[in-house]
Amino acid sequence: MKLLFRFLFSFLIAELTAEPIITGNSKIESANNDSDLVNISKGKFLLEREMLQNPSFETGSLYPWTTNNWIVDTIYPHQGRYCASVVGNYWIRQNVRPMPSGYITHVTFWARQPEAPAAQAYDFIYNDSTIEEFVHFPTAEWAQYDVTANLNQQKILVAFRLWGYSGGGPNPDSTYIDDVSITRRVDVVITSILSPTEDTFHMGDTIRPRIRMSNSMPFTESLWVWFKIDHTCSSYTYCDSSFINIPPGLIDVEFAPWIPRYTGQYRFRFELSPNDTTPWYYFWIVEGIAIKENNDLLLSNKIIVRPTIGKSFEFVCEPKIPKVLKIYNSAGELVWTKKISAKEPFTVKWFGKDQLNRGLSPGVYILSYGDVTKRIMLAK
Repeated sequence: MKLLFRFLFSFLIAELTAEPIITGNSKIESANNDSDLVNISKGKFLLEREMLQNPSFETGSLYPWTTNNWIVDTIYPHQGRYCASVVGNYWIRQNVRPMPSGYITHVTFWARQPEAPAAQAYDFIYNDSTIEEFVHFPTAEWAQYDVTANLNQQKILVAFRLWGYSGGGPNPDSTYIDDVSITRRVDVVITSILSPTEDTFHMGDTIRPRIRMSNSMPFTESLWVWFKIDHTCSSYTYCDSSFINIPPGLIDVEFAPWIPRYTGQYRFRFELSPNDTTPWYYFWIVEGIAIKENNDLLLSNKIIVRPTIGKSFEFVCEPKIPKVLKIYNSAGELVWTKKISAKEPFTVKWFGKDQLNRGLSPGVYILSYGDVTKRIMLAK
């Protein structure tokens, strides 16, 4: 019989090609991803996807495995309730989605043969109809075997096949397998955070989370992606998820709109998996006056306009000579002035009121400071 001959001559040919391993945990690789809007610089976790169905036989049946004599067994499984077993030289096989071997990250399985020392063959079946077979020697107790190194990197895997043992010993020639696994990498990353990118929003603003993703695989991937927001000063959290089909190349993904319910500081991030996330980003939700800048009208960087917590604009001035800070309404009427006499950088606050301390209507206002002009928006 084929396997018997392999057993008799195995010590005269190649040395063992499968070594017991302790764990099948995913490897971690590091890389940097540059974003065109919000820079994402972090370690990239290698996402993996199981290619086999029913890899541990926990459905209580073999399907979609095919075989000429294997059965589902409940006697002494590696874990769970079931394993698969056979007595004699018979095969069990599962077809997989055709996959270039270079994309496959792990091929592992647990096996035991009570009549050890015995032998077990396993086959890699490729799309060019070639079969590459290897032999290893399971122990009498469960052990995991990593046979990834025997994949032919130049070929496309279409099936994996395992054999039972037939050696004619005094005990039944039984073979047990469990937790068979073939994993491939998922080369999908978040490259950019398109929204939100501002550090301050107004109560009632609608925030539309949006990211840009990149799929470097030659086929469409389907993944869950999460968007999470936490209020840093309370237990309030928000989470939205989408199951996304990501074709090769770049794709923009938008989540459900979010409207803030409370003021204060928030943080948000996006997740592809518990191990693959963007960093936490922080922003504020404020009441009263909010600012939206039109940088095209900023003629100089000598004055910086930024929003603050509360109900005021802050103008950080860097005077060289005494000047006057002026604010005009959209009709060009002067509504507020402040004489600047300091010669060191300092902060001027404007509370959205005119020179007589009367509240101004929401709208566009023009700030003028020397040769600096900036448009600001007053919102209530």
